[in-house]
Amino acid sequence: MRRISSFLGLLCFLVVPAVLAGVEEASVNGTGNGASRQAAIAGALADAAAQAFGVTIDASMVSEIASIETSTSEGEDSRVLDALNARVSTRLQRPGNRPILGYRVIRAERGSNGWWEAEVVLRYASYRKLGAPSSRRTVVVAARGGPYKGLVADVVEKALVDSRRFDILDRDDRDLYDQEKLFIRGDDAARAEIARLGNAVGADYLVIAELHDLGVMNNQQETIRLTGEVLVRSSFSGKLRMQVVEFSSRKVKWKDERRVRGVYEDVASITRPMLEREVGKAAGHLVRGMLDAIYPMRVVKVIGDRVIVNRGKGSVKVGERFRIFLVGEELVDPQSGESLGQMEVEVGKGVISEVRPKFAFLKVEKGQLEQGQDYLLRK
Repeated sequence: MRRISSFLGLLCFLVVPAVLAGVEEASVNGTGNGASRQAAIAGALADAAAQAFGVTIDASMVSEIASIETSTSEGEDSRVLDALNARVSTRLQRPGNRPILGYRVIRAERGSNGWWEAEVVLRYASYRKLGAPSSRRTVVVAARGGPYKGLVADVVEKALVDSRRFDILDRDDRDLYDQEKLFIRGDDAARAEIARLGNAVGADYLVIAELHDLGVMNNQQETIRLTGEVLVRSSFSGKLRMQVVEFSSRKVKWKDERRVRGVYEDVASITRPMLEREVGKAAGHLVRGMLDAIYPMRVVKVIGDRVIVNRGKGSVKVGERFRIFLVGEELVDPQSGESLGQMEVEVGKGVISEVRPKFAFLKVEKGQLEQGQDYLLRK
């Protein structure tokens, strides 16, 4: 039994990386016909490329391929492959990529009408996004001005990551990405790795943050007359402002600010960790407010007098209390046609009793909830 378990463990170790891999080699069959063998093969390659990449290879490209001498062997480094890759990468607007890895002619024969028919199998690099499908919105954090710009960006990004409601896009480490792209296009990387390029996504929202009116007072001294003792204190005060802008429309979807303040006894100078801790608290509070405005906390499942809500660790804490609202019909402004939101009727109250990484349990203390209804929670 131990040998079987060991074998199964080894098998899982060997299989899992293949399942999780983001790049894989795929293949597709294509068919074509033409006045010559070369023309039929060129048409079959164009048909396969259209299926693999969703692009149309025009007649001039087919003629170009047909004019090149082809063979029934693998087309790993042939001029046909170069020409096909060049046209596909241009149509995909990914210059420099070579997503087609090779092809093989399965058959090429002349029909009774004198025309040639051909079938090929095209091998190409395919990229599959890592992880399970997600409907999370993408966000770029932009911190404005001042010496603490980097600090503000870091704490806001952390608060957004902890919320588990957004995918944060990195726009800072361009040198690292350029270096990795050079490696993928080099001789040491597997040819299929080229499929990783050209898959970067744009942002749904821009989160703009700024530490405003920050004042730092270091080494404030006060002498006690009776004892002559000198008391030292350092402090800072300011406001963290945040706003969410929808990238496509440039509409401001939400904005708010939170006071940032820290007072430290027996400290001669405010340090970065001190400032980071307090700004981080403010960022966490603002992100929770942003979530309530854009993604209100909702009930996922009703289990007797307990419900599961779509907030987890980092977003809620045991002991937090919420009001429960039944969501009703949507209200529309009769003059502008703008949605005014949905009717909300308070039907109960509850307290967070258990927190998991991605969800939490809420104990219903007042009211009775029914499975199948739409409920949301507010403070």
